[in-house]
Amino acid sequence: DERILYLLDFFTEFNDVITIDQLAEQISVGRTTIVNDIKSTREILNEYNLNLLKKDCTLLCSVTERAPSVT
Repeated sequence: DERILYLLDFFTEFNDVITIDQLAEQISVGRTTIVNDIKSTREILNEYNLNLLKKDCTLLCSVTERAPSVT
């Protein structure tokens, strides 16, 4: 999906805090749509051992490497 690709690019390039509503407005979609897109984006990032930081309704658009799990 084009929005998911946009979000992947956005999150890996933009190093600042943004609210979910601001992001929805930026790409001209509703809040529910962006929340679903963020969920899909987070799943893709997890496949590459990357993490999208979220606090309340704010996203830190910085992709950070997750610590490897210890087994």
